[in-house]
Amino acid sequence: MNTDMLKLIAMLTMLVDHIGLLFFPEIMAFRIVGRIAMPLFAYGIAQGYWYTRQHGTTARYLCRVSALFLVSQIPYNLVQYQAGVALNFNICISWVLGIVALVILDSQWHYLLKTLLLTAIAVAITGTWLDYSFLAVSMVIAFSLRFRVQKGTPIALCAAGALVIMFSVLYSNYIELYALTTLPILLWVEKETEQRGKTLKIPKWVGYAFYPVHLSLLAAIKFIV
Repeated sequence: MNTDMLKLIAMLTMLVDHIGLLFFPEIMAFRIVGRIAMPLFAYGIAQGYWYTRQHGTTARYLCRVSALFLVSQIPYNLVQYQAGVALNFNICISWVLGIVALVILDSQWHYLLKTLLLTAIAVAITGTWLDYSFLAVSMVIAFSLRFRVQKGTPIALCAAGALVIMFSVLYSNYIELYALTTLPILLWVEKETEQRGKTLKIPKWVGYAFYPVHLSLLAAIKFIV
């Protein structure tokens, strides 16, 4: 699948979401469009883990995502503060926990140790200290089924869709149901990749830099105006 196309869609919809959060909070269309971003990033994290696992570079991948979390935290909290919402950790910590969970699942450790560690992660991600609570981490694991089992695409999409519905009901956050629109987008990009191949290439550094840079720019603009 052309992950660069998914990355572009995710970055643009995230930008729209954050513009709406800061400058047009009364217009829900911005936030609805933004619901597309997180699941696409979760898919990218799952695919990134699978790729790096095949090449023995998962540790470096985890370090890069962890560094992104640290670099992005202050810009993220600035945007939250200016938008008047409660402060918490940015989404990258969910990606770190998702990668760690997949590493544990694929490890050769004793099953009791694996169960203990995964239970600890499951308990931790239910708190409000995480953006999207349990949803983001769980979606990384769900999308990993795309690469773990034969014909895993429908299984992964069904699992991800079920998680979105469960999250929306449990937290009465029904706007999150618009994240289900991500599923046909994933199918469309996969079909386009099969038919035309990869026609878009985004430098890796752009994908990593976009999150903290766009948050910093939006916070600066909000401060000025």
